[in-house]
Amino acid sequence: MPSASNTLNNWKALSHSQRMQSAYELGLDPQNLALVDEIERGDGFARRMALQTIYGSRDAERAARLCSDASRLVRRGALKLLATFGEPAQIEPVFLSSGEATRRSIVRVLVKLRRRSAIDALCLALQNTGGEWQILAPYASRNFLEAHFEAAFARGGSADWARLARHHSRLALEKLLKRAGNATERDTLLLGHANAALAVLGARENDLALQLVQSLARFVALGEITLGDLLPQRPEAIAQMVLKSGDKISLDFGPFVARLQPETVRQLLLERPSTLRSPERWLERLPLEFRGALWSEFERGWRTSSGTISTELLPHLPREARNREAQRHLALPVLAVKPENWFALRHVFGARRSTSARSASAGRSRPDFARRGSPRPGCQRAFRSSIH
Repeated sequence: MPSASNTLNNWKALSHSQRMQSAYELGLDPQNLALVDEIERGDGFARRMALQTIYGSRDAERAARLCSDASRLVRRGALKLLATFGEPAQIEPVFLSSGEATRRSIVRVLVKLRRRSAIDALCLALQNTGGEWQILAPYASRNFLEAHFEAAFARGGSADWARLARHHSRLALEKLLKRAGNATERDTLLLGHANAALAVLGARENDLALQLVQSLARFVALGEITLGDLLPQRPEAIAQMVLKSGDKISLDFGPFVARLQPETVRQLLLERPSTLRSPERWLERLPLEFRGALWSEFERGWRTSSGTISTELLPHLPREARNREAQRHLALPVLAVKPENWFALRHVFGARRSTSARSASAGRSRPDFARRGSPRPGCQRAFRSSIH
């Protein structure tokens, strides 16, 4: 067996990746335990290499010893390895004797690796020593939480409920739904906890989240409830709640209009037009026939103050509606004052100039444009020809 000094000298001659691989392979063989012990008693470089061998040997006892090393770099790596490979009984003494920053480092690794049983043991150890174990409760296992829920969240704030919803979304929603079902009047504390949980749920547990929102809406304005990602997941249900609510609410159903029932879209436009603003952004998502029906009913509200239609909205209308709008635009005063608008509209209508339109306009007299302020005949002919 090579000596510790020879092994270290050989490692120094290697590249970093080769050195780490060699230390890992050294730790795989249990017969090298005495050699690694000797390396651990060396200088800072030697202790860092001894730390690297733990990836192969999974020696949590060595990691626990190195957690009190003089080198901060060694301590930091040892904490990570202890939390990764150590048993709860090995992690507990180091955790209890460490400061707040070290405890956070250990818990961060345990949470990342989903070692909930180890977190359960740390919570019980803090309980027995009179420590603040409640802050670790959201990261514990569900079985532990169900057994200690009241004690863990009796004084929990919004941040605690947000952590619980992030790691145990179903449990958090079930508890909040039970509280909301028992409430008979506005509960500001419950609302804060529910909003904190709903904000971090993402796309998880949509059915329970919708039930919670519906339960809260009995005594809280819908605009005060944080919907989070529930709107893109359940747009039809949220739209029905908005229609039934008399409260002011700022929501935009435009990105999800294709997933709404046609009658729901129509009712939103009639009763809550602010939730479907700027039809040029969402109208193209609907079937062509439904677009025509909506335009026939709401065209007045979708025009500008001068009576024109937005060039961004017009391409999304059915062809018949575009042609009718073209005929109506011929008589608009605003187009007579600004001839350049004819070309913009011709580009939107997107049709070719017909031969009949050119021949029909060839014999027309040329009025005094400077005196009348009307568009030039070329503009008018181009516009008229575009609607054929």
